[in-house]
Amino acid sequence: MTKVFSKNDLIRYIYQETSLEENKVIEVLIATDTKFNAEYQTLKAALEGLQGNTSSPPDRVIDNIIRYSREANTKSKK
Repeated sequence: MTKVFSKNDLIRYIYQETSLEENKVIEVLIATDTKFNAEYQTLKAALEGLQGNTSSPPDRVIDNIIRYSREANTKSKK
């Protein structure tokens, strides 16, 4: 029985969660099937974009949250 590979399988492959047997079949499909290869390239680019796009809030936002928390804590003790 031939297994049909899906986007989820490609995601598993990108995250190295597939078996050696699955890897072999997926790698052949990437090399020979243009639609499958295009989907792989799209998912891989999306992952790379996510990995490079980490951000954190500005210090002033963190300071405002801490100040608000302290004020709320002080009011609740009264």
